[in-house]
Parts: sequence; C-alpha cells; structure tokens
Amino acid sequence: MLDNRGNLVWRVLFGVVMAALLMGIFLAYINAQHEYAAGREARSLANHLSRTAFSAAIGQESVYELPPSVGDSSYELDSKNNKFIVRITGGAQKGNEYRSSVGIKLEVRSLPGPNETLHAQGRKDKLIISSEKIEPPEPEKIPTENFVAPDFYKFSKTNPKAATAILATYFFAEENYPTKKKFGREYV
Repeated sequence: MLDNRGNLVWRVLFGVVMAALLMGIFLAYINAQHEYAAGREARSLANHLSRTAFSAAIGQESVYELPPSVGDSSYELDSKNNKFIVRITGGAQKGNEYRSSVGIKLEVRSLPGPNETLHAQGRKDKLIISSEKIEPPEPEKIPTENFVAPDFYKFSKTNPKAATAILATYFFAEENYPTKKKFGREYV
C-alpha cells in the first residue's frame, strides 16, 4: 500500500501530464486556426481583386489598397490566364495559391506588392492592371476635315414633323442595322 506521499506524487504527475496534453491540444487548435485564417484572407483578397478589376471594366479607374499580410503570412500577387493569383510565401501555408478569375482579358503592366496600391482601368477589350496610376486613354477623334453641317437643320426648322420622322427612321436604322463605320458618313 502506498502512503499519502506516494499518492500525492502520482496525483501531481497525472496533473502535469494532463496539463501538457491539454497544452498540446490547445496549441494544435491555435495553429489550425492561423492556417485557416491565412487561407480565408488570401481567398478573400483574390476575390476582392477580381471585383475591383471587373468594376473598372467600364473605363473608370478602380483602386485597391493591398494588405501588408494575409493571416500573419507574407504573400505575393501573380496573374495568369486572366486570373489573379495570391501565393502565400511565408507561414504555415507557404506555397499555397488562391485564384480568382476576372472574366476579361488582363494586361498586366506591373503588379504591386503587399501594402501597395493596385490600379485597374478598363479599355475596349481589355483591363489594364498596374501598381502605378494609369493614364486615361486618348479620346477617339472624330474626323472633322471637310465636315459641313447638312442642310437638315434648315429643313427641320421649316418642316418639324417630317424632320422628326426622318430622325426616328435614322435612329431605328442605326439600332437595327448597324454599320462598321460610325463616323464615316456612311448611311444605311
């Protein structure tokens, strides 16, 4: 039979082993939470970049401030096949990639790093991505050489009903029978 001192030693030893076991379980849980947070934030960043870029498709410049890290992990941006890629370069999920498709052809001039600004601006058939401010496109120039106002203005003052009918017919034809030349004075 063990005396009280022997029971005390076994109880203390049991308590120390249980405390170490619980500490190990707790640390494993915390580590899993950090890994999950890094993945969730990286996926969210990729989705935000796609939304920001897509919202710039109408021609306005969109700006997005990149975070310094995702879930306490370092990262880098990449772009392939019209997709944004957030690649984790440090931490527990080092090497994992999170992708998000834009749906528009991307022209990447330069990709920003963490804690920098991403600029996006839409053009006719592509979306420009850069770490610097993007200059607006040159406006389309309508050829003005040899342009003479048609006699329609004088005609419309004297015959407003007929002029309205002609304009309605013209816009109907433009809408339903588009031509390749918009400003070349080509009529349908």
